[in-house]
Amino acid sequence: FSFLMVAIAVESGKTVKGVSLKMMECYIAVFLCRLTAIVPFEGYLPFDKSGDWLYQVCEAVGLCLAGSIVYCCRKQYAQTYDPDVDTFNSLWIIGPAAGIALILHPHLNNFLPTDIA
Repeated sequence: FSFLMVAIAVESGKTVKGVSLKMMECYIAVFLCRLTAIVPFEGYLPFDKSGDWLYQVCEAVGLCLAGSIVYCCRKQYAQTYDPDVDTFNSLWIIGPAAGIALILHPHLNNFLPTDIA
């Protein structure tokens, strides 16, 4: 829901001022990792299969919305994006998270790349 609100605010205001491109790129990585764990495998989905498609659709919609926000920051409204303000270093989040995931991860899919994701 929050990504939808950001996308609406960007499109209605025709500006990406206040949006962190680097954080949106991190969210794209998060959604891609989640989707690789829940689309081909069922280990991280609830036992009740009636709502499996809903989890997958929600993650896919979140990925599309985050991707559209990144597109707006890089192409459509690039003139309103200020890289001097967006000083977030994504390696400070991705690096430790990947390291912890390599050490502490469940084995619900029994496939290391998706269990780490």
